[in-house]
Amino acid sequence: MNKIERFKKIGLLLIGMLTFQLALSHGNYLPGYVIKKSTDTLYGYIDYRNWDQNPDKINFKTNTESNPISFNPIDIIEFKVDGELYVSGIIKTEVSPTQTNRLNYNPRINTKVVTSSR
Repeated sequence: MNKIERFKKIGLLLIGMLTFQLALSHGNYLPGYVIKKSTDTLYGYIDYRNWDQNPDKINFKTNTESNPISFNPIDIIEFKVDGELYVSGIIKTEVSPTQTNRLNYNPRINTKVVTSSR
């Protein structure tokens, strides 16, 4: 393989990686609302990530062209997107290991206080 063919392949790979990264960076903004601690309700678009766990932050836009604003659970009362309602709170959560080889025989429940959206 000569140098020109190698550079073409590397160039195509780099272009493909950049295109993929740009596609992911746009997010998945769906209509929703945020209720701030001041009880102001903001309607717009939330970057919905189909969260497996409650999000530590959300990105919100007032319209599809505006720059996103990030909100933490401590900044808001609740938000709703894609028919899912998330309510902020300070809760105790159980934090024992989930891997069986890391479990111990202590019957005490391990908890920690976290700020979360549920």
